Formats: sequence, structure tokens, C-alpha cells
Amino acid sequence: MKTAIVPAQITTVEDRVAGNLSFSQLILLIAPLFLGGVIYALAPPFAGVTMAKTVAVMTLTLVCFSLALRIKGRLVLDWIVLISKYNSRPRRYVFNKNHSYLRARPEPVADEVKQEKPTQKPSTVAVKDIAVKDLVYLEELLADPRADFHLRKSKKGALNVNIKQIK
Repeated sequence: MKTAIVPAQITTVEDRVAGNLSFSQLILLIAPLFLGGVIYALAPPFAGVTMAKTVAVMTLTLVCFSLALRIKGRLVLDWIVLISKYNSRPRRYVFNKNHSYLRARPEPVADEVKQEKPTQKPSTVAVKDIAVKDLVYLEELLADPRADFHLRKSKKGALNVNIKQIK
């Protein structure tokens, strides 16, 4: 199977659907037709023409047609979105060198520590008692160069311990 590299200039070209109109322009030009029909059918008096409905549909049509215009190769709607994102960004970033994030916190003095009643029962972990001879054997095993003791971290952060068995 052959693969081909597509240049960036080809992927950024906007497809033309009808003549010189793109798909988003067609949607903007057709939207007043459907929305005007919804306004005509659902606004009181139902299925009747009034001056308020006519003004609403004409305003909607004017707005949609003006959003479908192109300025410097981009739709007015795209320009409005771009400018609104630019204007909604933070204006200043203040760097505070004395920020307490990731700093060691000083231990409070014993007099200042408030005694709080524990609301929950503290969790306890049962520690298994290991005999001293087993600890000595394990320490000798780890010190032996033939044991081939390795600690490896996996991609997900788990710790894998590998010890080669000695006969």
C-alpha cells in the first residue's frame, strides 16, 4: 500500500460547494429561510403575517447575509470569533516569585497548633512482623551480585522488582 504526504497548502484550502460559496456560507444563507418559517409558524398569530414577524425575519436575514461575507479570504463570522477570543484572553500575567506552590511549608509551633477532634476513625494498616533471620537473609540476597536485583518503573508509574533466583 502506497502512502503519500499531503502538503499543508492543500489541507488548508476551503472546499467550494456551489460556485464560489463554501459550505458554511451556504448554511448562513439558508438559515434565515428555515428560521423565518419557524418564526412564521410558531409566533402568534399562528401562521399569520404581522409587521413584527416581518421585521424579525428581515433582521435575521440581514445579519446572516452579513456574516456570510468574506473579508481577506475569511468569513465575517470567523473574524468575529477570532477577535472575541483575542479580546477575552488575560491581559497581564503577574509572576509572583514568592508563590507558595511546591515550596516546603514550615512546621507550625506546638503552641499554635489547634487541637481538633478527629471526625473519622483513623485508618490503620496491619504490618506483618518479619523475623530477623528472614530480614538478614533478604539483605544478604540483595547484596549478592549474582542475584541481579533490578527496580524498573513502567510507563504507567508502577514499580517492578526483579530478582534472579540463586541456586
